[in-house]
Amino acid sequence: MTGTSALLGLDELEAALYAGLTRSDGAAMRDVLSEDLVYVHSTGIAESRRENLIGQASGLYRHGETRRLSGRTLVYGDLAVTSAPIAMIDTAHGEATLLNLEQTLVWARERDRWRLLLRQATRSATPDRAADAVPEPSVVVTEPGADPTGVEAVEAREDAFFAAQTASDVAALDDLMADDLTRFVHATGVVDAKAPYLANVRSGDYAHGRIELLNRTVRVLGTGAVSIGVIDLPVRPKSGPGFTMRLHHATVWAWRRDAWRLVVRHATRQPL
Repeated sequence: MTGTSALLGLDELEAALYAGLTRSDGAAMRDVLSEDLVYVHSTGIAESRRENLIGQASGLYRHGETRRLSGRTLVYGDLAVTSAPIAMIDTAHGEATLLNLEQTLVWARERDRWRLLLRQATRSATPDRAADAVPEPSVVVTEPGADPTGVEAVEAREDAFFAAQTASDVAALDDLMADDLTRFVHATGVVDAKAPYLANVRSGDYAHGRIELLNRTVRVLGTGAVSIGVIDLPVRPKSGPGFTMRLHHATVWAWRRDAWRLVVRHATRQPL
């Protein structure tokens, strides 16, 4: 597949990614993966491009068929995001095991070709998926006028998002989140759209302490941006003791109504 990714659309590249994983085809994978790749497994282990390719080549990761069950790819300038449930056959331990995962792929257009910048997976809280589900085709979303100083602006919006979560400030969260957000992926594998997420914040079901940002990298690519990092999230349940989760945390932002607005959020709990 070397040299061909510039000729393929995003749906075809996603299929090529899954085929490369199935065959442990390092040559094919190198052509798809960005040098800046962050690859987060559903176990919470995160790898660089080099680490992932070594794992594939050594046989550490063995997969059968992988299918996206629904959802579509949204394209914002030079950034594209596919956040959807997938079914993956894991054969690493000798037996075929079906893994139902919530997965987010973020693609960046680098030197006139799409490459995978982020793959993040979390075990799904709703594993029984329709066998005949059909993914939707990619959609190009045009939002003109992105701020050229976008990195600082995206960081400020994400900081405001963390502060609004901590304060359970529904009005602020409503402003920060895009109206068409449908993929707010919790570390538990639960997935919310905007309205049910805000309802749970309002009811106190999603109460948090102060979120601590441990690290992040922000990439702005035209009218889309992605923040990839690690946070400590203190959970304050209505009953029982509180606890803190360390999470791989990714947010995808789109330029909407003269501001960056959240279109995808994905969290995966790090292993202890």
